[in-house]
Amino acid sequence: MGRTDKKFCSPTCRYAYNNEILSQRYFTKATHEKIINKNYKILRTLCPHGKGTVRRTTAEEMGYNFKFFSSFYRTQKRKTYFFCFDLGYTPIIDNGYEKMLIVSWQKYMDNFHFDPWKGMR
Repeated sequence: MGRTDKKFCSPTCRYAYNNEILSQRYFTKATHEKIINKNYKILRTLCPHGKGTVRRTTAEEMGYNFKFFSSFYRTQKRKTYFFCFDLGYTPIIDNGYEKMLIVSWQKYMDNFHFDPWKGMR
C-alpha cells in the first residue's frame, strides 16, 4: 500500500532503521571519546608535571593508541605535536630509541591557524 518507491513497509520499520543508524553513530563516537580519554590518562600518568620524555614502547604497553588525538600543533620547523586535550607529544629519536616528548598546551599555541585548503589553491 502507498507509493511504489517506498523504502519501508511501515513507519515503525522506518523508525527502527533510523534508530539503528543513530545508535551505531553514537557508539562509534563514544568509542573514540573513550580512546582519547584513555590516551589522556596515559599521558598524565607518564608525565604528571607537563613535560618529559618516555619511550614509545612504554606508552604502547599501557595501551596508548596513536591513531586517536583531539588536536595537533605544527611548529614553524614542521614538527607536529599530537594533543589529547591539554597534553600532547611529538615523536623523537633519542640514543636510537623511539621516544615521545610530552608537553602541556602553551598559550602561544592558541595562535596556530591550520588551513586544510592551503595547498589546494
